[in-house]
Amino acid sequence: MHVLIFIAAIAALKLAAPLFIPFALAMFFFLLLLPVMSAMCRTGLPRFAAAAVSVLTLFGLLAFLAYLSAGPAAKWLEELPVLVPSVQAKLEPVSEPMAKIEAAASEVEKLADVDDEPASTKVRVEEQSAVSSLLDQASYFATLLVVTIFLTFFLLTYSEQLEQRIANLGRTFGERRRLLRIGRQLQVQISRFLGTITLINIVLGVVAGFIFYQLDVPNYWMWGGVVAFANFVPYLGAVTMTVVMSAVAIVSFDTLAQAAMVPLLYLLLTIIEGQLVTPILVGHRLDLNPLVIFIAVIFWTYMWGFVGALVAVPIIASSRIILSNIPATQPVARLLAK
Repeated sequence: MHVLIFIAAIAALKLAAPLFIPFALAMFFFLLLLPVMSAMCRTGLPRFAAAAVSVLTLFGLLAFLAYLSAGPAAKWLEELPVLVPSVQAKLEPVSEPMAKIEAAASEVEKLADVDDEPASTKVRVEEQSAVSSLLDQASYFATLLVVTIFLTFFLLTYSEQLEQRIANLGRTFGERRRLLRIGRQLQVQISRFLGTITLINIVLGVVAGFIFYQLDVPNYWMWGGVVAFANFVPYLGAVTMTVVMSAVAIVSFDTLAQAAMVPLLYLLLTIIEGQLVTPILVGHRLDLNPLVIFIAVIFWTYMWGFVGALVAVPIIASSRIILSNIPATQPVARLLAK
């Protein structure tokens, strides 16, 4: 019975992703902004105003950074078809063994292709499909952004009332006290973790941007920002950025020896951040098993894409806090710890 309920819950999370994703993002930003808003409230600013200032500042900054990056990103995408042949030429000494395999596969594909539909018709259909898909994605992203902003604002404004009402759901004084304790621990521990990780990622992005500048990487400031943003995703963020920066370096430099310096120095920087800086500053605040974090990132990425990867650690950390406060589920909480 429990297995069926678990499977049904996973199916619901997957099928209703468009509904859950805004709530997950709003909770992420709520916990990130909560210390900032609390500091504003301590100065005498009304909670409503502090929430509005926090949300507008954060999303305004993100919009400004997106605007600055839009031009260089569009230029990279425009030049991509022209740059691919030069990349292939630079990688030719490495890729020669694969060329024969690809050629053989291409011949097999031609023999198997019996589609008589005119090529021009295919191109038109593909173009229409691409435009329609792009419009749908833009519409969904705009809706997601608006809903997330309003949800974050309302969570910040009414979190105290919501916390008290959730606590009142307990049938006894002990249950109400436990619910209140869980809520406080979630807010304090996850907020501090997200705040610390955000500061670390900002510094990482600045240092990475400076390194890219010293190496003459084009649009070094944009790639530094991407590095900071990607580092919110444990493991996968660093792996993805290593691949991306390798491709950027191959395009930007004449020799593979020059290009290799970019991903190598980036990897060295992320190793220092991941193995030295983050453990010192974050310490054992969440005390999560690295294997559990990796599995959580993979699982939530599959469920909700990049948003799932972004919120995977807060979700698993919140789950551990909740489980550790319930006597019957404390053994499960210990499984998630180091």
